[in-house]
Amino acid sequence: MFRRLLVMSTGPLAVGMEPGPHLERLEAAGLLNINEEGDPLRARLACWPTIPLLRRLNAGCGSPRPSIVIVGDRSQNGEQLPFASAGGEWLFRALRHLGYDELSVYVVNARTPSGRRRTKVIKDLYKVFEAQNPIWLGVTQGAFQCLQTCKIPSIKASGPQRFMKRNRGNGPELYAEHLRKSGLPNGPYFGLELPVRKVSVLPKLPMPYGIKTLAYFRAFGHEKDVTKVPTMSEENMERARRLYVMQSMSFKDIAAEINVGYKKLRTIAKAYDWDSDARDYQREVTDAIRQASIEKEVRDIAKLRSLLWEGSVNEMVGVIEAQKSGKYKFTPNNAKALTQTAILLSEAGFLEREEDDETNGLTLFELAQKAMAAFKSEE
Repeated sequence: MFRRLLVMSTGPLAVGMEPGPHLERLEAAGLLNINEEGDPLRARLACWPTIPLLRRLNAGCGSPRPSIVIVGDRSQNGEQLPFASAGGEWLFRALRHLGYDELSVYVVNARTPSGRRRTKVIKDLYKVFEAQNPIWLGVTQGAFQCLQTCKIPSIKASGPQRFMKRNRGNGPELYAEHLRKSGLPNGPYFGLELPVRKVSVLPKLPMPYGIKTLAYFRAFGHEKDVTKVPTMSEENMERARRLYVMQSMSFKDIAAEINVGYKKLRTIAKAYDWDSDARDYQREVTDAIRQASIEKEVRDIAKLRSLLWEGSVNEMVGVIEAQKSGKYKFTPNNAKALTQTAILLSEAGFLEREEDDETNGLTLFELAQKAMAAFKSEE
């Protein structure tokens, strides 16, 4: 099903299709049926006017003319597309039960893999789809909060991945009922069967489109694809996963720590894709260190500017006070102070004058006083 979302993202057209249920489904999803002599470029622009805007946003995938927009939280893998997982398969099957066609769905994440909210992107996406007036569905609390921040009318529901874990042994029908109770109305194909064409062989897609994970095979795969994974207690598994993700110990030390065989633990780690969790954790740590470094640099610059400002003001005060004194003499130190004052005045813009400038004819002492007044007003 997710492959259909990828196809819809390209702005497809129907070419020379005979009338029938398949053509009716494509036309309901917004596709134009052109003859073989037609101009596909002009037809695509007329059929999908929002594609250039979506390309510029570069967020999510799916129909450029959706009837429902699904907002998730974030992908575990930085390269993974929204809902390209077993949970996403569950979600699309549940939507089928409610009468929605995945050809009319758009999916997007509310946060980047590092955890930053994409509020501006979601707002821009809402403007792009405003003419279509789709239903906005926020699955997970984070996605719904992002939609509320953007002031987008939306429906809140539990995430499919978490719902699957809580209701093991049940099918997508239970999740469809949950979506209905959350406020999602029935779609146009409710109670009907979508016309489909079965394909015996699908081409293998590279990452991030590949969805071959243990959870996927357990839910929807064939028995021959399911890896035989050893079992262990959930407490030990979570403890080992945390140690591995945080890279606190080597893999052999982790196996010895929880008293489990090295090969057994390696098989479990590969099956549950702990490497992706480790990469995500390291990415978050790197972003946190980078942010802390930037904040420290900003604080240091602000402190330095404050010291420079204070020193500059004190220097000018000293020059003004010295010139007020009747015992003022032109000495090398006083000459240096006057030079520094002239440099400060130049940086303040008081020596870059026009012919009719009001500062013409003023002495250095008077210029210094005007500069002090300007500095104090800016301070």
